[in-house]
Amino acid sequence: MMMMVGFLLLTLAISAPPAYQPHPPIIIQNQPTSSDNPLVIEGYEISNPAGPGIQVRDVDHVIIRNNYLHDCGTKVSEQRQRLVKETGDARKGMLDKPFETGAILVFDAQGTVQISGNEVRGNDDYDVQTHPDDWKYDGKPVVFKLASDEQMAMFEIDAATPDERADEGMVVLLILFVASGLLLTALSLPMIFHEVPPNYWYGFRVRATLENEEVWYPANAYAGKRLFWVGIGTLVGALVVFPLPIPNVGVYASIVGGIVMVGLVVTLVQSFLYLRTLTDRH
Repeated sequence: MMMMVGFLLLTLAISAPPAYQPHPPIIIQNQPTSSDNPLVIEGYEISNPAGPGIQVRDVDHVIIRNNYLHDCGTKVSEQRQRLVKETGDARKGMLDKPFETGAILVFDAQGTVQISGNEVRGNDDYDVQTHPDDWKYDGKPVVFKLASDEQMAMFEIDAATPDERADEGMVVLLILFVASGLLLTALSLPMIFHEVPPNYWYGFRVRATLENEEVWYPANAYAGKRLFWVGIGTLVGALVVFPLPIPNVGVYASIVGGIVMVGLVVTLVQSFLYLRTLTDRH
């Protein structure tokens, strides 16, 4: 049984989604850097409806990677649309200062700017805008002054498809949880039907069960029945929760993982309590 618990814990560890640290908007200007000591912005979740998520100006060496930026500058867009509606002048919808909105903005860099692995969703106007002289996309140098449509399409590959990646992550988690539930159910059946003799690899293996076959078989049958239902609960939970409108992969992993962990804890506690009654009899 301990081996099964370890397998499920490993599954949960593998399936855990990447964690972002919530962070306020990052506005940096005129910070000294070098190629060996660049400014690194990594691992943050940033939302700023009133302005940009990450804005870096006059910093020569910048690395922005593996961040999640969403809903940045949305109020700026709403204000412009309201002005157009109130005045009837479409020119009011034009953005005078592009650095005041968007997700990632890097201006006036004289060195190397690397942007990769970021998730950007639902931001106003610009997901990523930058015009340094030497910019690298996933390690490949690209030189441009303004973000053209073709160059912005490159960002789409790297950073603007979080929904697709979230769907893929959900499917991977579903497969892992279903496989774990089926495996746990299959491994519990021989324990229930007394088909597993005392051994050091498989079953409810503690000193009290290994030393006495009259304790081993009923203790393993008892634990096996509960592991069987943990497996069924994992399988059903993974399938039932999957089609629900879950906001992200982490919530899905937490819900189904919670079912697994609660089931395992209950199984362990009940199995040891039952074992105590068996050892008292023998």
